Amino acid sequence: MGDNNILEQNDTKNSLRRFLLDKYKMTVVVVSVDHVGINGNNYSIDTTVDKISTTISQKFVTTVFLKIIKIIEEVPVIFIVIDEDSSRVANVIKDIKERNFIRAYMDVEVFDRNEESVLKERIMG
Repeated sequence: MGDNNILEQNDTKNSLRRFLLDKYKMTVVVVSVDHVGINGNNYSIDTTVDKISTTISQKFVTTVFLKIIKIIEEVPVIFIVIDEDSSRVANVIKDIKERNFIRAYMDVEVFDRNEESVLKERIMG
C-alpha cells in the first residue's frame, strides 16, 4: 500500500471514529487487521475479523452498542461502540492480548468519550 493510500485510510478511519464518538458519546474501539499477516487469504481474513469482533464483543455482552466492520483501502477495520468506561475496555483489550485469545496482526486503539486515545496496541499474533 502506497503512502497516499495509507493517508487516505487514516483519514477515512479517523473520520468514522470521530463521527461515532460525536454521535454516541461512548467508548470506541478501532481494530485495523493486517491482512498481510494472514497471507491475503480471503477466508482466513474473514475468519480472523469475525474472531476479533466476537472476542471483544463477548467481553462486553451487555454494553456493546454498535459494531461496524468496514474495508478501508483494502484493510479490514472493526469499529465497536461500547457503553463502558474506556479504562475498563483498555484493560480488557490488554488482557486479551496477554492471554493470546486472538492470533492475528492488528492495531487496536481505544478512545474515551472525549476523543482521547487511552490505549494504542500493536498485536503481533
